[in-house]
Amino acid sequence: MRHAFGHRRQAAAPRRRVLAYERPAATWTESLPLGNGRLAAMVDGNAGSETWSLNEATCWSGNPSSRAGVPPEAEDPPATLMRAREALLEGDPQTAERLARELQCGHAQTFQPVASVHVSAAGVEAEQSLRWLELSEGVAGWAAGEGVKPACDAELAADADQQMFISAPAGVLVAQYRLDAAHQDCGLWSRHANPGEPAMALLTRMPTRALPQSFSGADPLTFDPSPGAAVTAAIGVRVETDGVVVQFNDSLQISDATWAVLVLAIETDFVSSRLAPHGDAERILAAVRARCHAQSVRGWAALRAEHVEDHRNLYGRMELDLGARDGAVVAWPSALLARSGSGDLDSALVEVAVQYGRYLMIAGSRRGGIATTLQGLWNAAVHPPWGSGYTVNINTQMNYWAAGPANLLECAEPLLELVEKLAQFGGRTARDLYDLPGWTAHHNTDLWGFSLPVSGGSRRPAYSMWPMGGAWLMLTLRDIADFQDDPAAWNDRIRALTDGLAEFYLGWLVEMPDGSLGTAPSTSPENMYVVGDGAVGVGISTTMDIALIRDVLEGWLELRDCADGSAARRATAVRSALRRLPEPVPVTLTSSDTMRQGGGSYPNLFSAHPPFQIDGNFGLTAAVLEMLVQSHSDIVVDLLPALPEQMPDGMLRGARCRGGVEIDLTWRDGKPTSCVMRGHRRATVRLRSSGATRTLDLEAGSELTLDSILDQVTTEP
Repeated sequence: MRHAFGHRRQAAAPRRRVLAYERPAATWTESLPLGNGRLAAMVDGNAGSETWSLNEATCWSGNPSSRAGVPPEAEDPPATLMRAREALLEGDPQTAERLARELQCGHAQTFQPVASVHVSAAGVEAEQSLRWLELSEGVAGWAAGEGVKPACDAELAADADQQMFISAPAGVLVAQYRLDAAHQDCGLWSRHANPGEPAMALLTRMPTRALPQSFSGADPLTFDPSPGAAVTAAIGVRVETDGVVVQFNDSLQISDATWAVLVLAIETDFVSSRLAPHGDAERILAAVRARCHAQSVRGWAALRAEHVEDHRNLYGRMELDLGARDGAVVAWPSALLARSGSGDLDSALVEVAVQYGRYLMIAGSRRGGIATTLQGLWNAAVHPPWGSGYTVNINTQMNYWAAGPANLLECAEPLLELVEKLAQFGGRTARDLYDLPGWTAHHNTDLWGFSLPVSGGSRRPAYSMWPMGGAWLMLTLRDIADFQDDPAAWNDRIRALTDGLAEFYLGWLVEMPDGSLGTAPSTSPENMYVVGDGAVGVGISTTMDIALIRDVLEGWLELRDCADGSAARRATAVRSALRRLPEPVPVTLTSSDTMRQGGGSYPNLFSAHPPFQIDGNFGLTAAVLEMLVQSHSDIVVDLLPALPEQMPDGMLRGARCRGGVEIDLTWRDGKPTSCVMRGHRRATVRLRSSGATRTLDLEAGSELTLDSILDQVTTEP
């Protein structure tokens, strides 16, 4: 065992990993995603006539007034809540179900597409082309012509006819075209061009209201041209080339060129979730033109180098090798998925899927952007499934399960900002709907901070009557804090959020006939149970309610100095409530051959619910990493707790553990052979392997190397 101190390892140049396809995308779920946490695109790689489907983080339907929803049917919501509670305690859940529907208040708004850009190149044979996405650089591209299939370790950029990326530092999409004699004309189509300039810009308006798909018989989209009634976006494109650029029929046409670089930006009039969009179209048009010009004059090489460095600083922190059969740089997902579907799982597919989840988090969730929605930052439909919004009864939390283990903690910053927004606006929901202090949120939210129970469609309270969204989000935030180098700043922000949640749940709990505290009405999200000839969703004290409330109250005690004053009085109430909550009952879960199987992967490796939901991508990344190294809040680290027999040899570098520990691990024949642990803060770690445990002390900035885990780890007495 060796120690080193003062060590702060920089992100290494990552192993190259490329997803490649031998034909253009035929559907949106075959296209490849690019993003910088604010601007996103799906690119189809159609060499003859390609399409970029664009999104921008603040382009949602609605405005700040949307979070008020619609008035509930109940004339006196707090009184209706009490009647529902009484019905449950009297054994009448059907009546409680009906009353719970009277508390429903409309719907959240939807994440919207912005525009599509079409680029055509004369003389290109799209059928003879190769397209790819290099995960390690965040660059997509294509090459056209006969024999365009590189060796597995080829430098694809050298053979590319087109490359593109979306830069976080520059805030723009950049695409480079290499044009030869066979196709020296290129056209870019949109609505508006600027005469005399190699540039164009357009304005597009989001709906003022977009109904969820569950609403029927109504116009799903409503538009209002009034300033501030909805978000307006300006999309700008500028071309740098050695050829000639002319305006032609609302497009830009490039001719007599050997190369062209397109720079695209989007600006919106979004101000904040509290304030209405400012509505100044000329202001955002000027801003988007200025950004396009400022970035285009920097040149392709500088923009690409800056982007790749920024991307690698995140992506390069972690590496995974599961002993793939050929160890190739280029992975062909179509072939890997086909083999997996027939029962022949290549570990290369697992490696790619894990790193793809990390890639999507880097592309979809960055500081200054928004939390990832049900579809991340990618949506092509104005009326998408579930609004492509936030479902906080599992999906939003699952989107960030990998942030800690995958060493991408700063990518979770937008989640904390989303919860702070809910706390800001969820106080009105707690007060007006339930006559309670603090704040709460239900199972859907959006850009504007909607926190009410939804209505529409089946109007099932099994979905809507669940004021536990804040509690489960808080559990996720506290878990992310466990991975931090220094969780103090993160915990300072969580502390304020927990104050309001604890206050709400102390008021939400009711005394049960046996003297314990419980919840009524209560639901287990999206689940129902049989009563008589029907089924209902509402009940009393579901296990999930009690577990989440217990976690909030215990978390409040951990985060607060309860020595004196109001905090001491609150602590007395919290401890009393904890003593009166039902104790958890241990259960054993077993698998069943009758369990329903579903889902899978689309050709571009997006998770297929179906339809596409990105939480499956992030959940897979988190699951595989914890299959290899699992850590716990009391800083217990288990090595290879669930290693599949198909992966007997492998390497994991730069994964994160709770306690601010970073770990490298190698294994052979299913057993650990070496382990390096880096302490980013002082921690005592209990390292477990093959049923044995050893306690290790790590100082901040230290590195500990164990050459032979099996020799070094000893069994505790």
